[in-house]
Amino acid sequence: MLESPLYQQLLKEGREEGREEGREAGTEEALKSGVLAVLEARFEVAPQDVEEEVKTVQGLRQLEIVLKRASVSKDLAEFRDFLVKVRSSSPSS
Repeated sequence: MLESPLYQQLLKEGREEGREEGREAGTEEALKSGVLAVLEARFEVAPQDVEEEVKTVQGLRQLEIVLKRASVSKDLAEFRDFLVKVRSSSPSS
């Protein structure tokens, strides 16, 4: 069975899928860290409540949008309001 071409193909596909999922998860974590770094650079702090909200954002596209907003929000209050909108428009909420 271990030598079966079908088994070997399935094993290869499973490994590739796992690698892709790992890369995506790593990219999400990097984007979340990027958002917090931008907030700290712009406002000297990323408050705990904002950090916790950022960590709940899922999906590369959503995180890219949040990162862009972190870089243009006039203040933390505006960014917080944006996070509330993101969370309420998320399919998982």
